[in-house]
Amino acid sequence: MSAQGHLQYVVDIAEELRKPTDSTNVQSLKAAADIHLRLIDKYLPSLKSVENTGEGGGPLQAALTVTFVESPNS
Repeated sequence: MSAQGHLQYVVDIAEELRKPTDSTNVQSLKAAADIHLRLIDKYLPSLKSVENTGEGGGPLQAALTVTFVESPNS
């Protein structure tokens, strides 16, 4: 993906839009950025959700150890 430069092109467009420009140029830049963002999405799909599972795909389990310590002043 980096060899094709899609991400860098989108970054360059974002920098270009920080400069004063006319609305026709803005529309052209937006269309170009949208095309490149769709290509990026093919390589790096948007993360819609995250599922956390335990070992072997089972539920997550947590272990908690509590140690009671007596104060020497007690």
